Amino acid sequence: MAPRITVVRHAEGSHNVLASRGGFNISDPYLTSLGLMQCANLQNANIPDMNPVNTIITSPSKRAIQTALLCTDPSYFRTNGGRLYLTSALREANPTHKCNQSSTVEQLEAEFGTLLSIIGQEEYEECWGSARDATEMRPEELTNRGLRVRVAIQNTCTDNPQHPNMHVVVVTHGEFIPYLTGDYSLPRFWLNADCRTYEFVDPTYTDANATWRETQESQLRRNAGYTDDVTNAHLKKLLDRHRTNDYNASTAENKSTLF
Repeated sequence: MAPRITVVRHAEGSHNVLASRGGFNISDPYLTSLGLMQCANLQNANIPDMNPVNTIITSPSKRAIQTALLCTDPSYFRTNGGRLYLTSALREANPTHKCNQSSTVEQLEAEFGTLLSIIGQEEYEECWGSARDATEMRPEELTNRGLRVRVAIQNTCTDNPQHPNMHVVVVTHGEFIPYLTGDYSLPRFWLNADCRTYEFVDPTYTDANATWRETQESQLRRNAGYTDDVTNAHLKKLLDRHRTNDYNASTAENKSTLF
């Protein structure tokens, strides 16, 4: 068996419900009651791609942390000493909304306890300590950030003695997902708590771009109606910028410091 990477979009947050009424100004929102149910449904659906889990990496947003804790097999935390690895590299694409500006390390540790491991704490504090500007939404910035994550996961899988059976769960955000997966072909927005599973294209794990492809099982699950893509005008505009910019990911810096 080859290593698998299951990407999950966070479940519904309060800012999603209140989007038309200023919801994006809610600071680091929590999941709604529906979001909590979405996590439970994902865990109870017994999707093979969700179990077992070796590593969970998540955005430091509270809604992503909650999703990671609630949608995966609890035995990962109960019996395997599992931890959540937080990295600012999985933050949302748009840095200008307050809902995309995470809490401080101290606040997260006080709330979620010792389960958390901050990856690159200095970088984390630089990214989340204050409001950031829109230059982070440039296609080359987002592409490079997605590449860094994929290369880091590739290195983690090959360095782990269990790598043939490695299963990494990644919890992140809707607008950043295309840059993480490297799939810019469709302006489709994942629904809250949607998940898809990927594998590395290169079986030698030496691809500088650490290219992913969706597994056949994941595609069949989606075609069976488990997920339902919806067109999103804002994401379409963002990806159009990527395509017209003609940015080549292979030129991006691929030396990752995530792990």
